[in-house]
Amino acid sequence: MPVLSRTGLGVKVCGLGHYLPTDLITNEDLSKLVDTSDEWIFPRTGIRTRHIAGEHEATSDLATHAAASALESAGIAPGEIDLIIIATATPDSPVPPTAVLVQRNLEMFNAAAMDLSAACAGFVFAAHTGAAMIRSGLHQRVLVVGAETLTRMTNYQDRQSCILFGDAAGAIVLAPADEAGGLELRYSHVGADGRHADMIRVIAGGSRKPASAETVAAQEHFLTLKGSEVFRCAVETMTEQGRRALDELGLSIRDLRWVIPHQANDRIMQAVGSALGADARQLVSDIATVGNTSAASLALALSRLRERGETLQPGERVMLLTFGAGSTWGCQVYEQT
Repeated sequence: MPVLSRTGLGVKVCGLGHYLPTDLITNEDLSKLVDTSDEWIFPRTGIRTRHIAGEHEATSDLATHAAASALESAGIAPGEIDLIIIATATPDSPVPPTAVLVQRNLEMFNAAAMDLSAACAGFVFAAHTGAAMIRSGLHQRVLVVGAETLTRMTNYQDRQSCILFGDAAGAIVLAPADEAGGLELRYSHVGADGRHADMIRVIAGGSRKPASAETVAAQEHFLTLKGSEVFRCAVETMTEQGRRALDELGLSIRDLRWVIPHQANDRIMQAVGSALGADARQLVSDIATVGNTSAASLALALSRLRERGETLQPGERVMLLTFGAGSTWGCQVYEQT
């Protein structure tokens, strides 16, 4: 069952931050690697450039920068955080959790730390989990980071997938909503359908098919996806979840200032916005210069809106919609207080 309230759930976002690596890969760069071009890529995806982690950067490095920015935004010292949740499909390594590396980097030793894996939907799953921890009273200050270095598992010989992905991290600080200000959580729902588990996957590198010279030679450590199936499922699922949230909150699409779908592909986002009846001013597209950043995309989009000086006024609302491998999905609605 979704968690919802017409008066707020007692949890708020009090800090936002993000980080983008400095190196870029453009559509022109990709055209030198595979049979593609800007004229082919941009109309289909809305993407022109993507950020790519540097040679010595890993997911924990991106997450650390975003986390530090979110803490500064919140005015909260590292020692005040008591739980760290890192949403990622691209950890530095299988063991230890990337979250403990971020903890070490920022000296947040009063916090428990864990990773959460829900693919592109990971950020909403992590925020949902963090909010539940605060509502339960078990934690008071939760750092949630969506961070990915998907370019490390991108096959640059596959023109269907290599045009999509970029590296980034986005972070929020969650706290009890006992003071004015911040984005208060009004609605939160996550779900999954394992019948679509083969739709987006990395075949090798886990316990079922451990990495070997043979799996690497067969390129089974790269991300693969079924494009048309992903498009259909993503649009249908995010639309359904958005309608459900509005219905259960007693709101209409016009009661939202922004609708931010997972920044997967501009065609997917436009289709979701159209199905929900959102106009061009409501639908947030942040994909053109960053690409699909998976679990980072929603927090990244929110943080970049603030960076551009676009802010919500008290009483205005934003809906986050997400869809990822698994399939996994989620929807949250926040209101500015």
